[in-house]
Amino acid sequence: MAIQLKNTIFILLLLLVINCNCFCQTARIDSIKKTLTFSPQNEKERLFTLFTMCSQYNSLHPDSLYLYIQGAKRLLVGNKNFADAALVAYYETLFYIKKGRIDTALMIVEKNLADKQVLALPEVANKFRLSKTGILIRQSKLKEALQNALEILHEAEKSNIPKDQIKAQIQTGWVYMELNQNNEALKWFFVALTTILKEDPALEPSLLNSNIAAVYNNLKKNDSATIYINRAIRLATQMQELSYLCNSYYIYADICTDLGNISKAEQLLKKGIEIRKKIGDPFYIIADLAQLGKFYANVKQYKNGVKTIKEGITIATENKLNSKLLFLYTTLAENYKAANDLLNYSNTLKFIIELKDTLYSQNSAEAISDLQTKYEVQKKENTIIKQRLDLVTKNYWLYGSMILSFFTLLLIYNLFKNYRKKEKIKMEFMLAEEKRFAQVSIKEAQGNERKRIAADLHDNLGAYAAAISSSVDYLSVTPTAASEQNILEELKSNAQQIVAQLNDTIWVLTKEELALTAISDRLKVFIQRLLNSYPTVQIDVMEKITMDHLLPPIQAFHLFKILQEGITNALRHSKCTTITICIESDTNWQVIIKDNGNGMAANLDTTVGGNGLQNMKKRSKEAGWLISWQQLHPKGTQLIIVATTN
Repeated sequence: MAIQLKNTIFILLLLLVINCNCFCQTARIDSIKKTLTFSPQNEKERLFTLFTMCSQYNSLHPDSLYLYIQGAKRLLVGNKNFADAALVAYYETLFYIKKGRIDTALMIVEKNLADKQVLALPEVANKFRLSKTGILIRQSKLKEALQNALEILHEAEKSNIPKDQIKAQIQTGWVYMELNQNNEALKWFFVALTTILKEDPALEPSLLNSNIAAVYNNLKKNDSATIYINRAIRLATQMQELSYLCNSYYIYADICTDLGNISKAEQLLKKGIEIRKKIGDPFYIIADLAQLGKFYANVKQYKNGVKTIKEGITIATENKLNSKLLFLYTTLAENYKAANDLLNYSNTLKFIIELKDTLYSQNSAEAISDLQTKYEVQKKENTIIKQRLDLVTKNYWLYGSMILSFFTLLLIYNLFKNYRKKEKIKMEFMLAEEKRFAQVSIKEAQGNERKRIAADLHDNLGAYAAAISSSVDYLSVTPTAASEQNILEELKSNAQQIVAQLNDTIWVLTKEELALTAISDRLKVFIQRLLNSYPTVQIDVMEKITMDHLLPPIQAFHLFKILQEGITNALRHSKCTTITICIESDTNWQVIIKDNGNGMAANLDTTVGGNGLQNMKKRSKEAGWLISWQQLHPKGTQLIIVATTN
């Protein structure tokens, strides 16, 4: 009870401090403040409200965000809910990023991503991963940032978290923006937009549209840029995200400047500064005022430029941001020079020199103090060295230096040798593991293929063997001479089919690889065996092979069996008089089987089909090919097999 009372008092004091020192940034933040102040809540509800406030970090001053984080931390004292503690750590990361303390933010991120409990919470873990991408981009580690964003995308897809998928796709596009690869950036932004439309249009962020507008602006496609920046401004206003709204205004100002609409560009820049002031971050307010002052210098509005820069100088002085003063006075000098106000230009240059001298003198005072300390230490060391030099000869020091150098080089050599040895062992271990995995994969693949071939032999040859057995049984019942002759003919035919099937299988599987032309030649042999049974059907094989392709035995087996099944289906079911097989091969290959038969049934569903169709589709899928059936007009059917890989 006492702890709950203390927490309540702390929250009330926190709100009092914030209300006294901060503007009410948005209606949403104002509503959350009222809930915290006036609505009776237990600790769990109050914690949820504080987290809701922290989620508005894009519209909060970092110091205000810090106070809300501290309020949440106090409520978590004695609370063993790990997810809530991790969420507080995430908001602390955002606070340090906003304050520019990137190293501290990265340390918190790495610590949490190394925690198995955090990784067991995909939504929380992805928040840390997303913040890490932003940190890496700010550190100009773009390769690592891209890798991190793609890993987040993979995890979000695996965990089925659309919101994080969209953020990861946007971050990937952001990296490509930083790399000035505008077309690649646009591709990823539109991938994110597609994901949004597929999952939930309400997830569409203002940031995505402002980024698309910025890329179009870089590509000088101002019409497209204008469409997307207006959309970004509308969404940022609707979602009450002040930082995104401010950024959108600056991008729109650049677009208007390119279009020659100077007055609107100025209006947008002023709106952006007004928002920055509302958020209450003096560092960015000064930077924005400097940008506006530079804009005024470029458009020859020197009085406005001087006024704006002086406002920035006042804020920088009040907040002791001396690092910004030099940039502000330099921009002020540019305005005076452009206005041909040589007196003020000269005075400003003098002040810049004095400011530099002040900064240098501050640094020099610290440097002198350090040098003085070092000097006193070195002075004592020199006295000792001098006393020693009186006891030894110059040659002693020469030989000593040579010996020291020798042992130093020897040590470095040994360290390097040990390093190389460890790397070699590590590489050998990795290669052995890779070899082991490869062997296991090969064994599994071989086992699966043996089972599949056995099934094929059972299905194809088993039917013929069963027919032979049935015929032999029939012969034992003393048939007539005529029927006996028919049975013998059938026995001969079935035996020949078994031999042919075995020959085809052995022909494929005994080769290391087979050319497309070899498969074509073998197919012709198969067709010759069929012609006696179908004397009224003309079968032609056409080859348009400008570049031959070598297929592994398994793929060759699949292709041969598919073609056999396709020709057999046409002969048995289509009542055709001609069949044409066209084998085409260039950088890629395809095979087309056409017949002039009855055509496909209107209600034929190739996604279901009989065993023959299913086997053909299964073989094509395993080989990585596309297979399709098409109705020809006025009649006939066309089967197409297309290789999707070289």
